[in-house]
Amino acid sequence: MKIVFFGTPAVSVPPLERLASTEYKPVLVITRPDAPRGRGLKLSPSPVKEKALELGIPVLTPFSLNDPLFLNQLKDLSPHLFVVIAFPILPKEILSIPLIGSLNLHFSLLPKYRGAAPVERAIMNGEKETGVSIFFLTEKVDQGPIIAQKKVTIGDEENAGELKSRLSLIGSELLLELLPKIERGEINPLEQPPGEASWAPKIKESECEINWREPAERIKNLIRALTPNPGAFTFRNYKGRRVRIKILKVSVSSKEIPPGKVEVIQGELLVGCGIGSLKVETIQVEGRKPSSARDFLQGNRIEEGETWG
Repeated sequence: MKIVFFGTPAVSVPPLERLASTEYKPVLVITRPDAPRGRGLKLSPSPVKEKALELGIPVLTPFSLNDPLFLNQLKDLSPHLFVVIAFPILPKEILSIPLIGSLNLHFSLLPKYRGAAPVERAIMNGEKETGVSIFFLTEKVDQGPIIAQKKVTIGDEENAGELKSRLSLIGSELLLELLPKIERGEINPLEQPPGEASWAPKIKESECEINWREPAERIKNLIRALTPNPGAFTFRNYKGRRVRIKILKVSVSSKEIPPGKVEVIQGELLVGCGIGSLKVETIQVEGRKPSSARDFLQGNRIEEGETWG
């Protein structure tokens, strides 16, 4: 079976690696063009491109998915199946190319959390479980018939980056279980029940600023959902400057402190919330590397009555 793999970020790498270790090794990988990265903004390949080249798989990086030359290159391969993981929406002309169809690995139990940020939204909403879904792509985003799903419990302290990594591995194994059945035509895809659908749109920057008037548990979920990227942030007035700070890890405290007020108690950094407070464990001052709250306090004096936000 001739497979073309579509993907770009790090979460797409484990499925690519697993496929490449089997008889279902992709004949071609499609990923985004090299993009500026790091302080020097040097052009760098995507994680998927790096891994594909390491595995000896040809790579295409089209600037447009509608480019006629690119489309002809795909058609000339006469592929049986496209496998798509964390990649932009494919136009109708691309979806019509593979003989069997285009599979997508999505990090939610569809039809819940359709869209670009299913993991972040699930954690943000305090969900206790999520999962992976493998389905056939259609023109309607994340609405194609489902082939298989696997449910997963979300850890109480698990952040989005950790959960995505775990779901990527689980999804990789589920994909490999399905491919022989797909090849033999032994699957029975089921339409998604429309009444259970919910959406997980891309995270906006305005959603990333912490509102300290929210309950501590809700703020903790926000921080977990946005770690490591884009990161939940707040502001601190320090030495006449308004400094942006990312909060990367916290635990809930029952101590009642006014919202946004900062207190240091027995060497621990606490910030008040609408209900309860949060003990900050990992923090990142803008322009610096992440550090423990204890290290932060060694280099930063908390003023009497200091308030963040």
